[in-house]
Amino acid sequence: MAILFISDVHLAENESEITQHFIALLDEAKTKTESIYILGDLFDRWIGDDDLQSWQQPVIAALQSVTQRIPCYFIAGNRDFLLGSAFCERTGLTLLQEPMMIDLYGKKTLLMHGDLLCIDDKKYQAYRITARNPQAIQRFLWLPLFLRKAVAYFARCLSKFHQKKQQLAILDANQDEILRQLDIHNADLLIYGHTHQPGIHWYRIGNQFKCWIVLGDWHNGHYRVLWASADRLELRSTPKPK
Repeated sequence: MAILFISDVHLAENESEITQHFIALLDEAKTKTESIYILGDLFDRWIGDDDLQSWQQPVIAALQSVTQRIPCYFIAGNRDFLLGSAFCERTGLTLLQEPMMIDLYGKKTLLMHGDLLCIDDKKYQAYRITARNPQAIQRFLWLPLFLRKAVAYFARCLSKFHQKKQQLAILDANQDEILRQLDIHNADLLIYGHTHQPGIHWYRIGNQFKCWIVLGDWHNGHYRVLWASADRLELRSTPKPK
């Protein structure tokens, strides 16, 4: 048995192939894993639990099916931080706060979405503080759906413009911040997504080795996720939908 880690699926109405891949992965995980962790950006956009659409129903059904057998945990990402308790109750997901420490087969493991590690992008970090303010979230969710959709569209346009202006190094996780997070949480391993640059990285500090694993996004044709077992950490591609 293994534990499955997923991030940056970015499910959307016009991404039916990715939706099928995600559902196929959940179907496989029901019999091959003991738990699942989704580390943010499951959806490409989420403006409130009341904005349910028909294309999401197969995803909801798949999540309900898997959570009836094994626990499935969710940490919010920068695209779906408004996903709340109503959706979790409907699907059986358990909402976790970030950062979250778990015991992964004896390894003290820190889980994050990853955007908090990108400290060189100061404009984004300032925006994040404002957007995650509980009062700001409450005021946004009070707006009617059509206004929330308009605000989300405008915010996405600004985000794309901002990313085009920035160097890739600024948008990436800062290694010093990664090591700082590992240190302050006394963790052996950090798992995160967000940056869309999958890989397994080792760093030696004296006689100790620290490790961080970056999960892949689902828009580059690889659909890479992390399967973790007691003796192996493997980034692998998801199964193709039948």
